[in-house]
Amino acid sequence: MVRAQIKQATASLHEALEGEMPLARQAPALADYVAHLALLHEVYAPLEPLITPHLPAELRGWDKAPLLRADLLDLGREPEGLAAASIDFCEAGEPFALGCFYVLEGATLGGTVIRRRLASQAPWFADAPRRFLSSEPARWPRFVRILDERGAADPAAAERGARATFAALLAAARRNGG
Repeated sequence: MVRAQIKQATASLHEALEGEMPLARQAPALADYVAHLALLHEVYAPLEPLITPHLPAELRGWDKAPLLRADLLDLGREPEGLAAASIDFCEAGEPFALGCFYVLEGATLGGTVIRRRLASQAPWFADAPRRFLSSEPARWPRFVRILDERGAADPAAAERGARATFAALLAAARRNGG
């Protein structure tokens, strides 16, 4: 199972990233939500166009950058003013792209947890845009099936893609004071 290999290989990066995200604070404010979306956009916007041509056709069109952009605009933040993350897209190919996508699509599951937590703990969240946090977590099982089938061609490349994506997100979080 490629997913299990990636999950194990990136566990420390995942944990480090969660601790650096603006919404990891005990009582996050609206400014933390804006910062969270902005740093995700900083990575998603340049990365999605790089990996999409290498993804299986059934995963294309799952882009999250437009959702992040719309949420940021609704919050008064102009995404084009954000610095583009330095993505180390060191190799092309489907397994590497699937590894990158593992991290991006996995954030959808995390978004479901965050959405529930904010809805119960943050009064300001009732009026906040949440396109990104409300994207479709039901797609995860379909993605995992594709990852395990197609990523098996080169599991090490899939792992490198996931590591590169986690590293880009972690660098963006640290650069933005996460």
